[in-house]
Amino acid sequence: MQSELLKKYFKKAQKEKWAIGQFNFSTTEQLKGILLAAKKMKSPVILGTSEGESEFLGIFSVFHLVNNLVLDLNINLKTIFLNFDHGKNLEFLKKAIDNNYSMVHIDGSLLCLEENIKKTKEAVILAKKNNVLIEGELGIIPKTGEKINKANLTHSEQIREFVDKTGIDCLAISFGNIHGIPKKPLKIDFERLKQIKKQTNTFLVFHGGSGTKSQDFKKAIKLGITKININTEIRMIWKDSLKQALKGKEIKPYKILPNIIKQIEKLVEEKIKLFGSANKIIC
Repeated sequence: MQSELLKKYFKKAQKEKWAIGQFNFSTTEQLKGILLAAKKMKSPVILGTSEGESEFLGIFSVFHLVNNLVLDLNINLKTIFLNFDHGKNLEFLKKAIDNNYSMVHIDGSLLCLEENIKKTKEAVILAKKNNVLIEGELGIIPKTGEKINKANLTHSEQIREFVDKTGIDCLAISFGNIHGIPKKPLKIDFERLKQIKKQTNTFLVFHGGSGTKSQDFKKAIKLGITKININTEIRMIWKDSLKQALKGKEIKPYKILPNIIKQIEKLVEEKIKLFGSANKIIC
């Protein structure tokens, strides 16, 4: 099963000190760019769709869209995985599980610890029943423009309780990272990451990777991060490339869109190199 293979990749990444990139999409151009980069770099990738992205594409259609395009592009199915990102609605999360997602992410980060554990545990039961990997989240990851409040970061002393009581496979943490493009360079709390890593062998996830400095990624991976999420940068390239393309007289989408795909492919290639996942396919 894809979920079992994905777990093998996580273990390999954790042992060898590299990370798997999760790249979100909500258009076929974005998806195709990501897939082409994965193929060229011979890298495993996780394709992410949030609740909003899944709803837009159609939760029943996402897997078939991915699977058909993978076949069209002649890509190794053993390298492509699908994750339901930032699920807050258990009913919607269940639909993702029922529709061939390899992994799901339950986000109870805005809840108190007790309620987060309770909701995450419910999601874990749903996922494990169907042999799907599951990611939980502890600590609040702010959005662009919001101040980073130390009280909302992930506290290492809560890690063991959260992981042991929920049974999650992966853990998204808050240690100075933000969702979106930062307005000024981030101050990643690497000491916090070290302390978190000491408390668990669970696969650690870096959300809000867009705009993060290369050296920060490298250090975070060295300290235990095994999955990094990229979304905003892909959206920005899609928008900027489309705006530029529409300035011309061409009206045929199949002539306008290839350059957009190429730009996204280029970005994802750069991230794959940076994360160290190139040429890491498990035969």
